Amino acid sequence: MPRPELAALTIADRPERWKALGFDVADDAVELGGVTLRLGASGHGITGWTLRGVEPAGGADDIDGLSTELTSAAAIQGAEPAAHPNGAIALDHVVILTGDFDRTVEALSARGMPLSREAERSEDTRLNSSH
Repeated sequence: MPRPELAALTIADRPERWKALGFDVADDAVELGGVTLRLGASGHGITGWTLRGVEPAGGADDIDGLSTELTSAAAIQGAEPAAHPNGAIALDHVVILTGDFDRTVEALSARGMPLSREAERSEDTRLNSSH
């Protein structure tokens, strides 16, 4: 099975806000290192994501409450990065806030995205990484 990859994020920000930050916005979307950022969704923050290399769950594909679309589209390999006026060329990581850390880790692991490391910050905060 291929390694899960992020293909797109759906974000509840106005496209004008991203333009003001120096991103090249076309059709209410930003292309950033092979990831499409779809802007203008209703709600707050990241409202959904699109993943490739993840098998359907047989029913709803949402992962621990995060709206999830699956795609079989191949990753764009070796494509020229978009030229953003602010110089951004890639997305480094995505932060997911959860009210139940163990439940979220279990949900991600069940879909082929196991936790690869964890760093304790305080009693109430943990920094984690999965890939």
